[in-house]
Amino acid sequence: LVHNLFFDKEEFTTREIPEHIWHFKSGVDTWAMNKIAGDGIKSFRTNCWEALKINNSTWSCATHPHNYYIEILADLGVVGVLIFLFIFFQIILIFYNYQKKHSHFIKHDYLLKVVFLLIFVELLPIKSSGSFFSTFNAAYIFLILSIFVAIISKSNKKI
Repeated sequence: LVHNLFFDKEEFTTREIPEHIWHFKSGVDTWAMNKIAGDGIKSFRTNCWEALKINNSTWSCATHPHNYYIEILADLGVVGVLIFLFIFFQIILIFYNYQKKHSHFIKHDYLLKVVFLLIFVELLPIKSSGSFFSTFNAAYIFLILSIFVAIISKSNKKI
């Protein structure tokens, strides 16, 4: 249903469909080639063209599908997405438990909230994004994650 709702090309003219939607569709088609484990990091750029041939599609290919979750699905399959989601939910749990445990004011509390929001907003599943594995976005995510971990570790040592 979702596939037909968003990707039924016959209902739209080329001008009405943003290019990112084309890349999302290519990512979903590429993921369908190897759903469980994917074909490896950065495999989308080569597998996309194969998926277009298999599906006899006129959608476009790029170096990445412009969405972190679709890229991880296409490159690492369901296994990779489950690992990614596990890490993401661990971050949310750590933040929640930290907030619950430390109800008193801590100097780094505001910084931690800002860093958490930056991580959360960057990893929203519905937004268009750069490549998770090869753009500045990945460096940004891992930098913010390291700051998050450092703040949590520093705060836990002081208590």
